[in-house]
Amino acid sequence: MKNTKRILSATIALLVSASTIIGGTEVDAKTKREELLEIREQKNKVLDSIAEGNTTLQKYSKQMQDSQKKIDGIQEQVETVSVEKKKAEEYEVIYQKKFNTRLRELYENGEMGYMSLLLQAGSFNEFLLRFEYVRLMAQQDYSLLAQRKAATALVQKKIDSLNKLIAVQQKEVDKSKVAFNKMMGIIKKDKDKLAELKSIEEANESELIEINKDLINSGKLKFAYTGPLQKPLAYPITSGFKFRWGRQHEGIDFGTQGKVGIPYKAAADGVVVESRASSGYGWLITIYHGEYNGLPFYTRYAHSYPNQVKVKVGQEVSKGDVISAIGNNGHSTGPHLHFEVRIGHGAKPPAKDPMGYFGG
Repeated sequence: MKNTKRILSATIALLVSASTIIGGTEVDAKTKREELLEIREQKNKVLDSIAEGNTTLQKYSKQMQDSQKKIDGIQEQVETVSVEKKKAEEYEVIYQKKFNTRLRELYENGEMGYMSLLLQAGSFNEFLLRFEYVRLMAQQDYSLLAQRKAATALVQKKIDSLNKLIAVQQKEVDKSKVAFNKMMGIIKKDKDKLAELKSIEEANESELIEINKDLINSGKLKFAYTGPLQKPLAYPITSGFKFRWGRQHEGIDFGTQGKVGIPYKAAADGVVVESRASSGYGWLITIYHGEYNGLPFYTRYAHSYPNQVKVKVGQEVSKGDVISAIGNNGHSTGPHLHFEVRIGHGAKPPAKDPMGYFGG
């Protein structure tokens, strides 16, 4: 890194100094940074836990889907077999009626029926043949009825077997659902913890940013800006430093033709003094590049998403280091990088046209 020793000696005051005086109150910058790093470590562990939990949720969800798919398939079989059962029952009713009719005829004929058969028969043998015919018809009706009953029972057995399979799969669904809901509870606790850590992190980071600014303004973080700036990415400028929409556009925009995730780089050597959420900017990164004509020189980069940011407050960067990527966060009309140059003191130093500070 260019000017490494120069910036390093200055950032020692920024990050390692035993104490810094702000508004008459002693603040341990090193301790604050250590607290911030510890909180980030805890946050990363919680994020890992949430990621692991989400993977487990996906596993349970797939188990439920697989079991439900099996249940649906078995249900289709049950519906098919139920149609078979209905037909079997209809046949059973028909044959039951035929058998009942046959029995009723035999009962109603009784002895007089036999006498009629005897009188009509040409011989005793013919009588026996006629009687045997009636008996065999009744026996055949009974046999057919028994077959129908057996067919109905077999179909019912199939349905019972399929319903048992459904019950087994339903138990698997219920088991996975219980585990899924339990994991959801764990993830919710992790997310609550993450929100708490983020709040603490933001509070610490805001304080560290104030420490950095105080060090810069007090001259304790002092080195010269050497320039010129390098364009943060090789895409066209879609909006310049000009008056628009009723107010001054205090930077320039690099458009990426709708693409998100294109990396962009530090415009010069320096130290990251801000990396935080900001409503209009979405996410704002500010890099201090040293003194320019006796005034602090900063570049600002906006509209990234938090998970795209590659740098932390207090980190040294070299010209050309990737610091984040193109997003569409905050007040943005589409994916782009909003880039500013600010020179001077205060929370929001005067904005300058960046085009005057780029190299040829």
